[in-house]
Amino acid sequence: MKIKALGLALVGSLFISGQALAGGLKNCTDVEQSAWKPQAEAMAAAKAAGYETRKMKVVGSCYEVYGIGKDGALFELFYNPATLELMKTVKKG
Repeated sequence: MKIKALGLALVGSLFISGQALAGGLKNCTDVEQSAWKPQAEAMAAAKAAGYETRKMKVVGSCYEVYGIGKDGALFELFYNPATLELMKTVKKG
């Protein structure tokens, strides 16, 4: 019984670690999509923050903008689509 419990704990911790390592963000707002600001405004916000933007997509309830920083590194910027608040930045390289 102890071995089974230990195994379940190990599997659970690996699952949580895997989610944390993914690095992305999928929940930025509960606001209905009809109230979201245009995607172009998220691209403009990233440009105003100093990133050279490449593309963007919707991930869950977030705008995910791909940009290149001043150091040449690739970044993923996650914006709340209702407020355009920057929720998370992930450096990819």
